[in-house]
Amino acid sequence: GERPVASLTDGASGEQVYIDIGFVRIQRYLARTAKLRGRRSASAEMAEVTDSAAIAAQLPHGLATENDEAGSADGVVNLKLTDPRPDGRKERVEQAITAVLSRLREEFPAAELQAVWGVGESYVSAYVQQIGPRTQRGEVWHDLPALPEFPAVRLCALCVTDPATERAWLPEKSEKPQSVCADCARRLRRRAGTGNRSAQKSAEHKLQALTKLSEAPDALEDLAAFGASDTKLNHLATIYVDGNSVGQFFRRLVAAASAQPELHELKKNLSRKLSEITEGSLQYATLEVANAIELEYTGPLPVVPHVVGGDDVLVSLPASYAWEFVVKYLQYFGELIGSLVQGINDKHHLNLPTPSASAGIIFAQRSEPMYLLVDLAEERLRAAKRATRGRASSVDFLDLTTDGPHGVEDPPLPLSVLAKPETLDALDRLSRLNQSHRVRLAQDIRHHGDEVSAESLARRASTIKTVRPFLTGRDGLPPRSGISLRHALRIVNWWLPMGPTAWSAL
Repeated sequence: GERPVASLTDGASGEQVYIDIGFVRIQRYLARTAKLRGRRSASAEMAEVTDSAAIAAQLPHGLATENDEAGSADGVVNLKLTDPRPDGRKERVEQAITAVLSRLREEFPAAELQAVWGVGESYVSAYVQQIGPRTQRGEVWHDLPALPEFPAVRLCALCVTDPATERAWLPEKSEKPQSVCADCARRLRRRAGTGNRSAQKSAEHKLQALTKLSEAPDALEDLAAFGASDTKLNHLATIYVDGNSVGQFFRRLVAAASAQPELHELKKNLSRKLSEITEGSLQYATLEVANAIELEYTGPLPVVPHVVGGDDVLVSLPASYAWEFVVKYLQYFGELIGSLVQGINDKHHLNLPTPSASAGIIFAQRSEPMYLLVDLAEERLRAAKRATRGRASSVDFLDLTTDGPHGVEDPPLPLSVLAKPETLDALDRLSRLNQSHRVRLAQDIRHHGDEVSAESLARRASTIKTVRPFLTGRDGLPPRSGISLRHALRIVNWWLPMGPTAWSAL
C-alpha cells in the first residue's frame, strides 16, 4: 500500500514527515478487565509510555522529535522526522516505527497497535492529504499481539480473555496470588495512584488537577454510590463522545490555505486547539455534575475519564447524572468551537463548516462487562451521528436493564430539541411524577400502541399538563417538545430534575 516516494511532494519547501503510532480500538483494550482499578491503571500507564517527547528522546541518533502540532490524545505517539529529506526517508520512517512499536509491545502485551505516516507543510495538511486517507484504506503498519502457541490450561483470573502465564496478587483476593495473563500482571504492578508517575499523566489525573476535586472513587460500586436514591445506587452510565464534521472542517481549511498562505501557521495550531476545547468541555461538564451532587467542588471526582484525545471522550459516571453531563458537555463544546470557527471565518473571509459533537449513552448495572458497555456506547454514538448526518449535535441512549441490548425504536435526539429550555423544563416536571404513575403511563403506551390510554390516564390523575408537551397534537402535529411520551418516559428514568435555574446557565 506504499505510494511511490516521488508522489510525496518531494523537494517541496518546508515539508515535514509526520508519524502517528498508537492503539487501535483503545476503548476495548482498556475494558479488558472488569475492575475500575485495572482500567485506570492501564490508562495511566498508557499516558506515560506514549509521551511523545519522551519517546523521541529515546530514539537512536536523534531520529525524530515530538510533533508539537498534534493535539494531546491518549494512546497516540505523534512524531516528525528530524531529517525530512527524500533521500533514505522511507528507511528512517521504518526505523522510527519499529523502535516505538517494540517498546509499546513490551509494555502492552495484549494491545493492538498501528502506525501510519505522511508528508506535508503542516500536520493538518499531512493528515488530511495522506495520513487520514491511508488509514481509511488500511495502508498502515499493524502490530498484533502474539497468539498463544498452546491451548490455555487456565484463563486469566482478571480479564478471562488470555491464557494465564504468571501469578499475581489481586487486591480483592488477598488470601493467595491468582493466575493472570501478562497484560493484567503489568496492570496490577502499575496500579494508578497519586504518587505514581504514570498516573499523573493520565486523563483522570489531568481532569482532577483542572477541577481541583479530590481523587475519584477506587471501585465501580463507590462511583455508582453517587446515585440519587437507594434504588439507583448500583447503576453507572458509560458515555462515548465524538466530534462531527471535524474532518470536513480540516479538509476545507487545507483547501483554503492554498490560496491564503497566512493560514499555514493557523493550521499548525488547530489540532492542539481542538484538544484544548475537548478538555475544557470535559472540565466544565464534570464541575456541573459535582455541583449537582452538592460536592461543593471539593469532593471526589464524580466522572472517571478512560480516554480523552482529539475530539474523543469515553467516561464513566453515576447514571443519574449522565443527562446533565451530556447536555452541558455538548452545549459548551459547541459554544467554544463555534466561537473559534467564527473568528477564523470572519478574519479570513471564509465559510468553513462549524464542527459539533454527538454522544452515545449506556445505562447499566455496575456489574455489566465494560467491553460490552463500550461496544454498545459506540453503536449508540454511530446512530446519533447518522440521525443528523454529522451536521449537528445529537444523543442516543440505551437502558440495558430495561431495554435489553438491542434497545427500542425511539430515534436519536438532536441537541437542538433536547436542550430547548421548554423541553428541559418539561422533562424536569415529568421526572417529578410519582414513579408508579410513570410506569402505568408507559404500560398503557406499550399495550395499546398509541397515546390515547396514556392521555386518558393523565387526565384522570390530573397530570395532563405535565404530559401534554409529549403528546401528538389533535391535528396530527408532532409533540410540542419534539419528543414522544414513550421516549420521554425512557429519558426521565435517569433524569434528575434541576429546575430552570440550573438549566438557564446553558
